[in-house]
Amino acid sequence: MIYWLRSPKASSGSGEYLKRALCDYLTRVRGMKISAQQIPVSRSPAGRPYLSRDFGTEFSVTHTANWWICAVGASQDGPVGIDAEEKERRVRKTEALAGRFFSEQEAEILAGLPEKEAEQIFLRMWVRKESYLKYTGTGLAGGMNTFSTAERDEDGAVRFRRSIFPQGGRAGGEAEFTEVNLSEELYVVLCRRAGVKDRETEIWKLM
Repeated sequence: MIYWLRSPKASSGSGEYLKRALCDYLTRVRGMKISAQQIPVSRSPAGRPYLSRDFGTEFSVTHTANWWICAVGASQDGPVGIDAEEKERRVRKTEALAGRFFSEQEAEILAGLPEKEAEQIFLRMWVRKESYLKYTGTGLAGGMNTFSTAERDEDGAVRFRRSIFPQGGRAGGEAEFTEVNLSEELYVVLCRRAGVKDRETEIWKLM
């Protein structure tokens, strides 16, 4: 499930929103009787929030501008990772940034593109990379330049990969990317284990 909220407190209120989303999921889907205040969200040494294994629940959170978004799922289906960016966000010097943070293949794709096109492709690559690193649990320490999310096809057009095999981290098996149509203003990408049954994703506005 994906929960979202548009709020001027998207960043500062993240902890409160997360507990409300987890409470809704645990009561609605898992049938648990629990309040938001009773949910014990812990943090890893790297700062990643998580629930104990007793809850059998995986989640991932992102926020950009006034948007707060959270993906929640069952642990048996594997971890999840989600990221979002505003489509109109300006990215200066995409070629230099890609050369520093992205794979060589991705940097070559961005090299020489018109500024606006380069910005959009850069953002689409970025949300895939962030969602994947959240999926593996490694975060930015996992290295954005260690994998590619896009390539050129035989006609030279940019093609974004639908899946990727994890390298390290806590996730095993092939991971797949799903573009989430949440708003025309955003690029939103969900990363999760490939091949899991019942892949329909419900989207709920957090109340």
